[in-house]
Amino acid sequence: MNVLFAYFKLLDDWVDNASRTARIASLLAQRSYRTASEQFPRQAHIIEQGVAALADIEQTALRTHASSAQSNALLQAGDKAAATFGAVLGEIFAPYPDRWQDLLREFGFWLGKFIYLMDAALDVEQDCANATFNVFRDTSLTSIEMRSILSTCMRYACEAFEKLPLVQDCTLMRSILYEGVWAQFNAKYEVAQQQTLGEQSE
Repeated sequence: MNVLFAYFKLLDDWVDNASRTARIASLLAQRSYRTASEQFPRQAHIIEQGVAALADIEQTALRTHASSAQSNALLQAGDKAAATFGAVLGEIFAPYPDRWQDLLREFGFWLGKFIYLMDAALDVEQDCANATFNVFRDTSLTSIEMRSILSTCMRYACEAFEKLPLVQDCTLMRSILYEGVWAQFNAKYEVAQQQTLGEQSE
């Protein structure tokens, strides 16, 4: 399943950013992907559908935005794209039809939405400069508002995580989910968040 997810992420990077590195890496990973897809054909099919759906959502949103310049359209498309990414990750997290598949799928879905939106928050300036799709592009959202959106996704992901019967490396995983996932966001937006909070308290 790690191979399937890695291949999915490489294809998404290639489609999203025209990343030459991601394209080369995806080509190199094709043989491993074919082997993994034979073992998990349902997940492989969902990944392929997900990559195509993401590309369609993002390209359609860019065309709509270019003609209307409405940031709400980007936010709506971004939520749909994040849900698509989350649905794919949810299926990757639930490869077997067992008693935990629904919780694993829920955990993967919300974690996937978080990953997609976090990636957008971290790359917003670069995506604006390259005229590529970004849910937060041309919006007036502050870093605190973006964090609120991200926190909602992570809260639901953590709620599902805590219901799973995990023992091994559980402390490490909690550390990542509750703190580690915010490291890059905090590093990027900490000054802006402090300034906004200071202005609100005055």
